[in-house]
Amino acid sequence: MTPQYDLDFDAAGEELQAPEPPASELLVPHLQLPKVSRNLTVKRAQQELVEGVKEGVKCQCCGKLAKVYRRKLNAGMAKALIILTHLSKLPVVSDEAGFVASADLFKTLGGQHRDWYLLAHWGLIERGTPTRSKTREGAGTWRPTFDGRMFVEKHANVARYAVLYDGVLIGYEGELVSVVDALGDRFDYSELMSWGGA
Repeated sequence: MTPQYDLDFDAAGEELQAPEPPASELLVPHLQLPKVSRNLTVKRAQQELVEGVKEGVKCQCCGKLAKVYRRKLNAGMAKALIILTHLSKLPVVSDEAGFVASADLFKTLGGQHRDWYLLAHWGLIERGTPTRSKTREGAGTWRPTFDGRMFVEKHANVARYAVLYDGVLIGYEGELVSVVDALGDRFDYSELMSWGGA
């Protein structure tokens, strides 16, 4: 028996179009995939995705929105990093390695500043033990990194924006900012640094 190969082109160099499998052969028959033009090639679909990803474009293959996001290091995130730094030094709240349960940080923040876990994209915090949670993105244990502590103590600056695609860091944009710049007028740095505990 001769081997069967999935080829993209026929002998004349024309691109082949794969026939659609019958519904009975689909692995997930209830999955609704977008209708794709019969003459759309994978290469062309990839090209359309790359061209439109900055503004956001619907993927021709899976139907999901593909978009590059700029996440700003905001005042709430800077406050959360300062509080996490304090909590990581408290043996009552943290473990011996300085990791703090996200639930304890969340409670200390009064349920505000829900995007603090994005600080990991700047390398300012690191995750210890992840916890599965359908409701909370940053579930698990976290602690500030060396860079995070340097940022809190005003010895380091970071880019204003982290650029993400599909939740993965692809770069940084904007001017370098200090922790005081990030806090802006919303929070007082001195007051946060003198915070007394949980």
